[in-house]
Amino acid sequence: MSRNTNKRVAAVIYAVMIMLVTTTVAIGVYDFNIKTGSVTVGAERKEVTSRGITVSDLLEEQEITVDDEDYISASKGSDLEDKFDIKIRRAVPVVLNFKDQEVEIKTAELTVKDVLKSLSVFYTEQDKITPALDTPIAENMKITVVQYQTKEKAVEEQINFPIEKSENANVEAGKTVVVQEGIKGIRENKVKQTFENGKLIKTQMVSTKLVREPVKEVVQIGTKVIEVPPVITEDSVASTKPLTPEAKPEAQNPAPQPVVPQAPAPEAKPEPAPQPQNGKPSLEGKRSIVMNASAYDLSFESCGKRPGDKYYGITASGTKAKPGTVAVDPKVIPLGTKLYVESMDGTGSYGVATAEDKGGAIKGNRIDLFYANRSDALQFGRRQVKVYIMN
Repeated sequence: MSRNTNKRVAAVIYAVMIMLVTTTVAIGVYDFNIKTGSVTVGAERKEVTSRGITVSDLLEEQEITVDDEDYISASKGSDLEDKFDIKIRRAVPVVLNFKDQEVEIKTAELTVKDVLKSLSVFYTEQDKITPALDTPIAENMKITVVQYQTKEKAVEEQINFPIEKSENANVEAGKTVVVQEGIKGIRENKVKQTFENGKLIKTQMVSTKLVREPVKEVVQIGTKVIEVPPVITEDSVASTKPLTPEAKPEAQNPAPQPVVPQAPAPEAKPEPAPQPQNGKPSLEGKRSIVMNASAYDLSFESCGKRPGDKYYGITASGTKAKPGTVAVDPKVIPLGTKLYVESMDGTGSYGVATAEDKGGAIKGNRIDLFYANRSDALQFGRRQVKVYIMN
């Protein structure tokens, strides 16, 4: 073989080698750009290849759409790596009933617990959730959350006072005299309240404490019968006249009539001194003062103290406040003075009272009348009264 022939053979072999190297490099580059992996949509899984750079490129190649409510295991904008495993879960419609209000949503969460967490629905162990938290989500499922809440609070209860009745022969029948006004007692009850979706459904008693004993009311019922003299009319006078002889009817064997002796006229007696009427003493000759009157009671709004406070219900004289207790300015009326408070506007008088209390606002010709009930004190308001000094 000639030298030229050898050169030609060598050139061909060199060209073939160049082509093989180029082809191998091209194939290697091609294989490097292709990625393989799997895509799972719902329960369907398939192996795919992609030349895409991002997950979004893969979805576009596979013609897969992902809505905002759907779940995808990788962000659409993230890089697509070789041997990828993309999972997609389609959202389904679900009805959520929360605090008696229904709302329709679409969710791709797996369980009831996951749905509530995704919606930031707060609940506690007391709440009732239907179905259970670990229940898998299904299309058109209804999830109900009923919230339960318990609170404890103190409730003040008034205790009715007993009424003691007795007869009084010195009081006119049909009238009554209140000797002692009753005061309602106070009981503090601690109760447990249960609320369902904000509505009270149950109240249970936890404990009870007596704050103030009721004070009985003493009432006297009049039994005195007052005789009313008969009214003399012309007819009654005429009926007492004897019949004339002409008009006198004939009678057979008339019975003899007894002669009734005339009783001697009673001796004149001095009239008795005026007596109290309905508990009102005689005011004759008593010094009186016209004063501006107000009313107070044992409520916090009135006296600034609550049951349990050291001086709750105690007067400046050290006595317990009760109906008939009044507050005065000791410079005008000394403490311990017996009084009678008379209305000047035609309403019922306060009656017999004792100056046992005083107050910072009670100065000069002012008087503050104690009432057992807050409503009575408010109803009294402010008015002028005439105060009689009884001692």
